Amino acid sequence: GVAPIVAYETNNGGDFELERLARLNRYGDYRIYTMKKLDPMSRQLIDTGKLGWDTNTATRPKMLQELKEAIESELLHVYHRPTVDEMFSFIINPNTGKPEAEQNAHDDLVMALAGAWQLYQTEQPMQEQGGGVVETDEGSQFYKEAGVLVAGGS
Repeated sequence: GVAPIVAYETNNGGDFELERLARLNRYGDYRIYTMKKLDPMSRQLIDTGKLGWDTNTATRPKMLQELKEAIESELLHVYHRPTVDEMFSFIINPNTGKPEAEQNAHDDLVMALAGAWQLYQTEQPMQEQGGGVVETDEGSQFYKEAGVLVAGGS
């Protein structure tokens, strides 16, 4: 099978936990995500070798925009009710212009889904024979996991 991948967010001191996670993985039971960046010349994603995911002023708008586009174009269908509820309280703050949860609401699930969508686009999907997870590069197949359904290519 394919080893699972852990995409640990390195913001706010996550580097220490990421190092601990890497030490715990001494037998290679899973892969640890490494940040990718777009090479402006070749337009190819390049692996930076930096462990973990970094949500910052450069990655946050991109991940949210690409999540929005995936949902609007029906590449991604979200069935997890708490995530859908958070999406309905996710706004552009009129004072700061920052996309975030409205006052007294949360956006953790929206941000986690946006991060997962980024990971889905840059990593190989898990493949199983006869299970709920299938290869996504053929037109009529789907990838279903954790309340999210992703349609394959056309």
